Amino acid sequence: MEKKILNGFSGLSIYDKLRKFEYDLIEINLLIESIENEKIEGKDAAGFVRRFVDIKKLKKIEERIDRFLRFPLAETKPGRPVEYPDSEQEKKKYNLYRIEGLSIRQIAKKEKTSPDTVLRKLKKYNIK
Repeated sequence: MEKKILNGFSGLSIYDKLRKFEYDLIEINLLIESIENEKIEGKDAAGFVRRFVDIKKLKKIEERIDRFLRFPLAETKPGRPVEYPDSEQEKKKYNLYRIEGLSIRQIAKKEKTSPDTVLRKLKKYNIK
């Protein structure tokens, strides 16, 4: 699944994007230093800054940058799929479990999933 690149960065090479990223981080650091050195009239300087800055949005961006710096160009890894596959085989298997008289917890233990997942699948396949 490929993300769409916005703001005209699609024409840049990976090297150019990383250089721009580095320059922008340096510029942000210099901007913060210049703001810290400003003299603001009044005692509520923190309140003045918070009126102009969305703290929650900045925290999300900070987490994203930190994650990128720890794991750049992360590859997708094998694992449990986001959505469980629908199939006739699975429907038959769950139907057989219920015919055998297994409870939701017993089915969950056999399938190595949570009871909530089993209940969701039973509802999806209309199995009682």
